[in-house]
Amino acid sequence: MMVIADSGSTKTTWALIDSQNNIITKKESIGLNPFFVDVCFIKKTSSKIIETADKKKISAVYFYGAGCANDEKCNLVKKGLTATLPNTKIFIYSDLLAAARALFQKQKGWVCILGTGSNAAYYNGRILIKHTPSLGYILGDEGSGTYLGKLLLQHILYHKLDKTLTNAFHKKYNLDLQNILLHTYSKPNPNKYLASFTHFLKEYENHSSIQQLIYNGFSDFIKNHIQPYMKNDIETIGFIGSVAFSFKEILIQACLDHNLTVLDIQKSPMDGLIKYHIQNNRK
Repeated sequence: MMVIADSGSTKTTWALIDSQNNIITKKESIGLNPFFVDVCFIKKTSSKIIETADKKKISAVYFYGAGCANDEKCNLVKKGLTATLPNTKIFIYSDLLAAARALFQKQKGWVCILGTGSNAAYYNGRILIKHTPSLGYILGDEGSGTYLGKLLLQHILYHKLDKTLTNAFHKKYNLDLQNILLHTYSKPNPNKYLASFTHFLKEYENHSSIQQLIYNGFSDFIKNHIQPYMKNDIETIGFIGSVAFSFKEILIQACLDHNLTVLDIQKSPMDGLIKYHIQNNRK
């Protein structure tokens, strides 16, 4: 039996696969980004997920996570999972590799995540070749839910948005400047707070100014993370994440305008990861 986990900043999706490659169960828990949770929290969360499984039959755990980009953070996650399954092989990978394997399997192309945060790298069919660093929601995360939420708030607070949309925003959220600044700078998880405003963007997606705002966010992502490394020919690109999936028509147009061919846009990598590990001898 193996366990595959795909963890973002907001939630973690777990799948238990038996020795016959049958999916026993899929479950969800809170996100286990090691920048925001500790070893004890990871142990408690993972223990609850597999509490009904026979731990002795679990031979390996493949954990793909946001924040798992260096040895220190990967080891933190590994300690938490090892505390739950001390006799099991634990493999920790980045969420970007999860997206690459889910989208491309063993083929090559640009792989991108557009969810609460954002990231991108070129995948050669085996490993990721990174170019721009992941700077997080303050310095980077272009095209992400956090970034789009920030753009929306800027447009609202700078009085740059259509009055009808501005009134609709205030009616929906009843927020003033002080409240917004408090949540953004003083309360926990400001990235999730900013990303929550993508619900408003989705609700008014057909409005031309909202479409332009979203398009600009995606264009910023492509210009900063893909375009500087593009060759002269058309490049193949794939996306994973709730934001990419929710606004895929606008995203596809932005890609076409920047000479990119979209292979696929998936909301979650889990089905692709299951396929990858089954077809590649669970490695």
